[in-house]
Amino acid sequence: MQAIMETIFEILYLSFAITAGLAMFRQAKRDHRSAIRLGKRLRRTEKAVEQSVADAALSAAKTDASEGAAKQEEPGGTAAAAPKTALSKVSENTRIVEEGLSAAAADQGVSAASSAGTPEEDIIAPDAKDTAKPEGHRQPSKVYTAAELKKKTLFRSRRASLLRKAGIMTLILGIGDCFHLLPRIYALWTTGIAAHAALLGGGKLITSLTMTIFYVILYFIWRDRYRIAERQTLTFTVLALAAVRIGLCLLPQNKWFSANPPLLFGVLRNIPFVLLGALIICLFEQEIKENHDRKLKHLPLAVGISFICYIPVVLLAGIFPAIGMLMIPKTVAYMWIITMFLHFFM
Repeated sequence: MQAIMETIFEILYLSFAITAGLAMFRQAKRDHRSAIRLGKRLRRTEKAVEQSVADAALSAAKTDASEGAAKQEEPGGTAAAAPKTALSKVSENTRIVEEGLSAAAADQGVSAASSAGTPEEDIIAPDAKDTAKPEGHRQPSKVYTAAELKKKTLFRSRRASLLRKAGIMTLILGIGDCFHLLPRIYALWTTGIAAHAALLGGGKLITSLTMTIFYVILYFIWRDRYRIAERQTLTFTVLALAAVRIGLCLLPQNKWFSANPPLLFGVLRNIPFVLLGALIICLFEQEIKENHDRKLKHLPLAVGISFICYIPVVLLAGIFPAIGMLMIPKTVAYMWIITMFLHFFM
């Protein structure tokens, strides 16, 4: 019964991680395309507005000259109102051209925008999506100013970058765990875990490496999410801890393929890993509070739970095998982390 439950849980976890990673990649691709479309639309709008201003200024100058000459011929006439008239014409012409071009571009982008992000950030007006459309009839699109287009383009571009990193991170997590969990499932349903020590040890080695990369990418997500431009010393510290962890994992003294690997190296290789995790928790906790980030507010807690469950397994699983059951809440914590990133486009 235990083998059945573990198998079901592990397969569900691997399926969820890989599916979620691919979903993030697909959404990142859609956001990237949407940002390109919005950028082109913004450039067309700005170019048309500039041309309109130039044309209106030229037209106003000619009108100013003709009106000034006429007023000079009229008794009591004044030319002071001419510049004001010209300025108002330029402003009105600019507003009409910008709104008209935005509306036309929005009409052209209705079909492409319907699959390019969340409803509240879509190019289509929200009320237009909720209303039934008669056949052959097109709902009017929302008109955006150049400033709004620039804001939406930046939003889509930044979200695409964030989801691309999250997708890579999630796929590395899922694929790396496949090397450990699939051999474990195979061992449970054949001759037992003890008979496949070498296969399971190799899987643990790969998982140890991919988990380290997972936290390095999570650090760069932190930089991207909160727009951290400086603090290069911090980046060096994260990369150094990851390098030390990977170097310790690759030492032959770990005896990964042995049935009884030494506890000493199990502890040594996890010291930089725990320090890396603690650093990630502190960094996210600080920025989440300062920026009131609701989407990732529970991420430090999820990372903390994963390490709280992981450390006893490293230290005591060889003496008390039942401690290994803590890997289940650890895995649930990682699923929780993945779910938080899925909420960026749900």
